[in-house]
Amino acid sequence: MSTLITYRTIMALIFVVRRMKIIFFYVSLLRKNFKQMKRITICIALALLGFQIGNAQDVRLRMEKAITDPNKGYQLQVVDAEDSEWSGSSKQVESILTPGINWHASDAASIGNVVKVSQTTLKTAVGWSLNYQRLSLYGNSNIPEWEVPFTITAWDESVDMTDDGSRIANGYNDLVEVYLPTSSSPIWTTSIAPLSVRGIQIQNDGQKVFVAGVNQSSADSSIVYCFQVGQPTPLWRKAYAGNYASLVISRSGNRVLLGEYGGGINKVFVLNGMNGAEIFQSPISDQYPPAISEDGKFLVNGDYSGHVFLYEYDDITQTYSERWTYQVNGSGSWVCGMGISADGSTLAVGTLMFTSTGYDGELYVFDTYSPIPLWIYPNMGDMVQSIDLSADGSIIAAATWGPIGNATPDLYLFRKQSNTPYFTVNSNGSLFCVDLSSDGKICVAGGKAVHAREFGMGGNVYNINSDLGGGTLTGMVLKSDLGQLGGSKIEVVGLDTYFTYTDETGHYNLSSIPQGNYTVRYSAIGYITQDISDITINNGQTTTQDVTLEPAGNPPTNLIATQGAGLQVDLSWEASTSPGVVGYNIYRKQYSFEYYPSTPLGFVEAGKLSFADSTALPLIHYYYVVTAKLSGDLQTPYSNEAIGWISTGFITNEISAYYGSTPSIDGIISPGEWSDAFMVDLSNVLGRYDNIVRPIGSVMGYFKVNENKTALYVAVDNKNDVSLKDHDEVALYIDDNNDGSYPEPGDDSEGNYWAVYYGSGNLIKYRPIYNTGGVGTTIELVNPQIEVSDLSGHVVYEFVLPLGHDYPWQINYNANNESGLFVFVLDDPSYYTGWWPCQNMNIFTPEGYGKITFGAIDELPPPPENLQIEVGFGGKIMLHWTQPTINDFNHFNIYWLAEGSPNFTLLDTTVGVQYFYTVPSSGLYKFYVTTVDNTGHESVPSNIVQANIIIGIDEFILNEDFSSIKIWPNPFEGILNIDIEAMKETNLSIRITDMSGKLIANVFDSRISKGYHHFTWEGKMDNGKLLKPGVYLINLMSETGYIQTYKLVVMGRK
Repeated sequence: MSTLITYRTIMALIFVVRRMKIIFFYVSLLRKNFKQMKRITICIALALLGFQIGNAQDVRLRMEKAITDPNKGYQLQVVDAEDSEWSGSSKQVESILTPGINWHASDAASIGNVVKVSQTTLKTAVGWSLNYQRLSLYGNSNIPEWEVPFTITAWDESVDMTDDGSRIANGYNDLVEVYLPTSSSPIWTTSIAPLSVRGIQIQNDGQKVFVAGVNQSSADSSIVYCFQVGQPTPLWRKAYAGNYASLVISRSGNRVLLGEYGGGINKVFVLNGMNGAEIFQSPISDQYPPAISEDGKFLVNGDYSGHVFLYEYDDITQTYSERWTYQVNGSGSWVCGMGISADGSTLAVGTLMFTSTGYDGELYVFDTYSPIPLWIYPNMGDMVQSIDLSADGSIIAAATWGPIGNATPDLYLFRKQSNTPYFTVNSNGSLFCVDLSSDGKICVAGGKAVHAREFGMGGNVYNINSDLGGGTLTGMVLKSDLGQLGGSKIEVVGLDTYFTYTDETGHYNLSSIPQGNYTVRYSAIGYITQDISDITINNGQTTTQDVTLEPAGNPPTNLIATQGAGLQVDLSWEASTSPGVVGYNIYRKQYSFEYYPSTPLGFVEAGKLSFADSTALPLIHYYYVVTAKLSGDLQTPYSNEAIGWISTGFITNEISAYYGSTPSIDGIISPGEWSDAFMVDLSNVLGRYDNIVRPIGSVMGYFKVNENKTALYVAVDNKNDVSLKDHDEVALYIDDNNDGSYPEPGDDSEGNYWAVYYGSGNLIKYRPIYNTGGVGTTIELVNPQIEVSDLSGHVVYEFVLPLGHDYPWQINYNANNESGLFVFVLDDPSYYTGWWPCQNMNIFTPEGYGKITFGAIDELPPPPENLQIEVGFGGKIMLHWTQPTINDFNHFNIYWLAEGSPNFTLLDTTVGVQYFYTVPSSGLYKFYVTTVDNTGHESVPSNIVQANIIIGIDEFILNEDFSSIKIWPNPFEGILNIDIEAMKETNLSIRITDMSGKLIANVFDSRISKGYHHFTWEGKMDNGKLLKPGVYLINLMSETGYIQTYKLVVMGRK
């Protein structure tokens, strides 16, 4: 061994003499002890590959390990490794598999930190970090074609490459460089001194480079630069105060994303790539890079509370808005790796889960039109850090840390339609980065040769043939009745995971089908399935097949959904005219742009034409359709679409802690004890954090303060928790001054309280929280006033929190007597039964908190606003109004006055803003509504509405505006005549609506004179198309508010 080392050392010295002219220094080092000699041998042997390592006495090997703290985020710890041992060897080029590893490069000391691959040049660019940092360019083997070594004094280098491989961008220290693949000499270099490069991205045409620069010493601010390659002066620059986390661009370069985490700023900033103008800020973020489609239309972001956010750019508003959000599995899971296909059709995210035994990770794959995952791949061992997709989303690659011990792979390759990986790599460590070529045929992954959570050095880079081969089936699926084109299913019979769906234009594309002859099934809800046989698929070729589907029957009509009428959505519709109806399927979706699921929400038997959706969540507008189920497992096409939602008056983001009496802190809510407190629904009605929805009103909170505002009294009644367990708790996170952020580290004045049950003795604990996401030392309050009991059959908390300005652990409210507040109620170990405000996404981000006012006055509630009445057929009416701004809402009172009655009387109560009623007889009716709060206070009346309601078919109606109204013929199939005799000059509106009140046509809307008037309507909608046969409503309204409504039957044209 010593002879071998000496030989290698001498050869290295000869190389160094030629390159560096410092032979005498190395000869002296050869006289050192064996460990030193071995270390120098490694250094100089690497120099034989072209490294310029500088002065050998300054070479200091390092090791690193990753730390994921649920309270502080991701951290990287680096230590010197002068006396560490390293074992491992480089693999030579391996045989090419289909798919399989093309080649594998390993390094004794460096980590494969950044990888980029081109489908055009088949080149792979690698940024090696930790030790002997360098940029390497590989071709078809693990021997680099060229390398550029450098000594990094700041952070690891950043590398990016255009898709065609024509230009490579590299950033380290203060330098920005661009290379051609043919040379290790840059074609352009510039400096951003005194800042250091943290992130670099190159526009896909290679003309612009975007750089994120950070002050190395403080790391408390970021500047984004846009350079034209070849020019030393940036085209634009944009400065932000905060801790840099990531830099991402759309491949077209039209959008630049800067992620910041810590320093009081946790956001993703979206900039215009042309001029640096800020377009959008996401409300919350984490330390992992977001993803964006090539054209910048779709943006994916995640957070440390397990939320996935998809944003969409609106050309009209010229900014982004949330398209949908989804919460991954596991309490406290992080969203880490994020990727979206260039065409914006598919996205995937990876997670880190904190489990009772350690860590795990999962992969989620979505269509961008739906927040429901296509599939989930579980048990990936640890963090899923990096994800990439082919341009069309058909191939997905995920790089993970894997479990310690390497029991499962670190790299996974999937087809979009299947959560069974078609290829995996199990390295000897962890993988941190992955890149797919645009066509998905080449995959490159890099990482560390030791697990991420263990101190170590050395790294791996894998170049993989990810091409599945096979052929492509494409075409269009049309519907003979011109029904919705999107969402038709195409599946290859006999290949379980080879399926796809048509887009909104009816087109479909299914790739990587193994060569052969197949039967392909075409189906859609409400249409007769077609199986087409003998479709030939050839490797590398495209087969086209178009299909037209026929409807299976006539759909139900006139579907109506309630909109805020109560705590459920009620649906009603008219029966299908198809023979053999056995019942009705009800379908629901959350977003207009997604397709209805294949499994119905519910089913009712034939003859029942209504359905109550009791699973609807607050703050969500749902879309509904109904089909008639026929014999032979068929069903009709969808009915018309109806939008419905439940009432949300019980939801508030403000708590008014009234002055109140001192309660008895005994864990029992005695009658009248908390009647002077502010009552608020704390129930986790949206299933935040643990994905379990709790019933409305199942967790109630009570808040009040003493006369001197030195004590906040709190009671929480948790009906979801029926028995006490150690660590059952109520947590209150308080932004004392309500400025939307926590203070700098070291300032312990803001944080959170835990009111915790223990069999050995209850505790109230306080923990400072900082704007970096970090926390201070937890203290226990002395002699805490807290009792917790389950004597009522469920768990009740009563406790007192200190208010004041003398100690950091007191609640120090602002000059307006306000603080920011977030509350969760925990049923140990991980059931978050209470969560307030229900819309808050992030525990440690006060921007999403609610507000508590100490010493508030209980005032009279405001009345409902904009009360209106709509009249249907047969004496049916609908009242609707706007929810007033109130934080202690209880219900509405509805009053009415029938014709001939002397006074208004109470008709009914409701929690909704929509009320349906059938009057008992024809006549003039008047209505108003009042608001009632939780303490029983009632508002003044709303505006009064009235309607002259006709029950039956009357051709002539008399009132103070019109002496006669005649509508004929009815039913009609050609021209409808409307004859009106006005008793005075008035405004007249004639409108045609469907049975749900949706406007179909404006027949007339103007002022008319006294006397006779004749109107005609040709049965056309406002868009000029003929109205389909069916039942509709015609509404006539005068300026005095009189409304006449008639049922109108439209016949088919002959």
